[in-house]
Amino acid sequence: MGAGGNVSTFESRPLESGHAPVNGIKMYYEVHGRKDGVPLVLLHGGGSTIEVTFSKVLPVFAGRRRVIALEEQAHGRTTDRNAPVAFESSADDVAVMPFRHLKLAS
Repeated sequence: MGAGGNVSTFESRPLESGHAPVNGIKMYYEVHGRKDGVPLVLLHGGGSTIEVTFSKVLPVFAGRRRVIALEEQAHGRTTDRNAPVAFESSADDVAVMPFRHLKLAS
């Protein structure tokens, strides 16, 4: 614990971040942690972002894993498309992005 009984906080800086073209949107992503770690993909909830949902736990995961955090359609820094936000399209976006853009093995 830090001074005054506060729990100390750790930060994780991305190894890589940017926008990937995925199914008609520019999906924002960040890669944290070990380059050789087993990948873990983090998905935020509706109306959220990477920082809001994962800022406290991301450094913990990144200590042992390669963490890929994504912002879904029309959230945070990801663009929107001319179609409603739907679970099916979000699943399609997430299934494609890490493997195509980051060249992870499927």
